Amino acid sequence: MNHLELNGVDGLPAGWTWQAVERRPQGWLLRAQDAQGGEHAFELDESPDERALQRGQRWSVSHRGRVDQADLARTYAAIAQGLLRDEARLQQSLESIVLADVPVPPRHVHWSETELWLRTRGQPRNVAPLLQSLQAPAPLVAELYLESLCGQACQFCQQPGRRQQVHHRGGVLLRDQLRRWRRSLVGSGVFAELAQRLATREPPATLVLTGHDWAADPELPAMLAILMDLPTLGVSLLGPGTALADPGLLDAVVALPNLRSVAFTLQSADMPRHDAQVGAPGAAAKVLVALERLQQRGVPVGVNVVLTAAALPELQGLVDLAVERGFRLNLLGFVPDRGPLDLRPQIPRWDALAVVLAGLSPKGLEKIERLSRVPQCAVPAELRERCDADRSRATRTPPPVCQGCAAATRCAWIADDYRARFGEAGLRPVTAAANPAGSPSESPLGPG
Repeated sequence: MNHLELNGVDGLPAGWTWQAVERRPQGWLLRAQDAQGGEHAFELDESPDERALQRGQRWSVSHRGRVDQADLARTYAAIAQGLLRDEARLQQSLESIVLADVPVPPRHVHWSETELWLRTRGQPRNVAPLLQSLQAPAPLVAELYLESLCGQACQFCQQPGRRQQVHHRGGVLLRDQLRRWRRSLVGSGVFAELAQRLATREPPATLVLTGHDWAADPELPAMLAILMDLPTLGVSLLGPGTALADPGLLDAVVALPNLRSVAFTLQSADMPRHDAQVGAPGAAAKVLVALERLQQRGVPVGVNVVLTAAALPELQGLVDLAVERGFRLNLLGFVPDRGPLDLRPQIPRWDALAVVLAGLSPKGLEKIERLSRVPQCAVPAELRERCDADRSRATRTPPPVCQGCAAATRCAWIADDYRARFGEAGLRPVTAAANPAGSPSESPLGPG
């Protein structure tokens, strides 16, 4: 947390107080309260390159909360002055501010099973200090990655290779023994304490169970029993989803009092081709059965598509299936994990994705809810607001071809592995369009 002394800056509306000022990789998040108790959130996405800012790189400010427009103008001036400390560039930045009413974005936190065990030392009393820093006005999404073995062998995953390693098999045996000694998240009481703390948090939290395959965890029945007693805790499930073809497990999941959503992995609408990509015969049939049954029970469902080279030719069929079945799609840019397998041949060129997306119908585009780790230039203008700017696995700086791109500050850029494989091929700068909507337009395809 980087605290900036913004209180007292000339022009700040009377009675306003800053609740939080947080430095983020893509800019700043500021939360304020006005004299009437109204809450306001300001997101400032700045260029990571200070020199680009001096050249007039745009800032975009999103605002939530009711306030007089004159007060808004003074507030933005105070923010910019407090951040830039430079009168010469203040007006230049303010001239390019874009306002939009948006919800306060949720905070996300991610723990693997092992990480949560180590950070709590296996003691329930250590859960409260872990969550203390997360008691913010924003909603919280807490993701717990369960590490039980998965029965699939996906082309885009390192787990099939790791399973063959001696130390990995030894770790599995050790974890099984620790469970028998009640030295696990469930057996120690850490999971129950975490769920209870999240359930009583204000505003409410959502617990996402994910992993190699959340349904393969031997302590899943105990976890579901704990969650059954916490109706205020939202629960989402994310993973292969094949186990939900079992009616008994599906009934247990649907019975959760605050089940928010279930997301599956589906790489192709053609069942044999999906099965080939995940290395599990019959997997697609199980996913489609479970998906249909959940929809019949009124559970919100979604499908994650990992955008590998093999998946791009299947995307049109998946979108058609989403339109037919009425589920949403999340498109996940493929960034290989480090491990024993060389997964780089699975990386696709981004202009290949652009061609596929450009051919989708408006109804098909509506079914794409989110794109993660996908550069802005690879998607049509109407999808760019649904792209996140997750640069946790991206190059430290954008490639030269991206310099001057109108969408650079909101872009996920590219991963080092992409740059090593393709260089700048498949990338193209986005230019500002002169139209009433102000949405960016594409320039002709760049290098490659």
